[in-house]
Amino acid sequence: TAIDMVRSMYGTYPNMNFVVGCATKLRKTIAQHFDEARRFDVIIDKGLLDALLCNEGFEVDSLMNGVDEVLTSSNWGVHVLVSFPLTTFQQSSLEDMRDLKWQFDVAVEGGENGRGCLNVARRLSSSDSEETVAKRLQA
Repeated sequence: TAIDMVRSMYGTYPNMNFVVGCATKLRKTIAQHFDEARRFDVIIDKGLLDALLCNEGFEVDSLMNGVDEVLTSSNWGVHVLVSFPLTTFQQSSLEDMRDLKWQFDVAVEGGENGRGCLNVARRLSSSDSEETVAKRLQA
């Protein structure tokens, strides 16, 4: 499987975990492999959101709520979303998600063809100023 391949390539790196489960039930999936309260510093989605959007998008809220539940509550949690370009509506829907600040269509080398894009969300704390947020998004 893809997970077995990734484990064979990166399984020796400390603090990297690869699990199989339903992403729309992320908290339950994580609880099957780790302590119920486990949180992650970085969550990477490569194409899953695209697949859910092709299916009427009904499970997108479940996916994104799950990400919010398992992404660390510290102000340095990061959600990386690699997807096809998002519509303005899809971007605004993601921006409405709790305390994540999104940066859409991040320029990456090789991304000039416009077929894929990188989007990054960072966890905010209630005390973050706009200046702090802007600096963190540029990092």
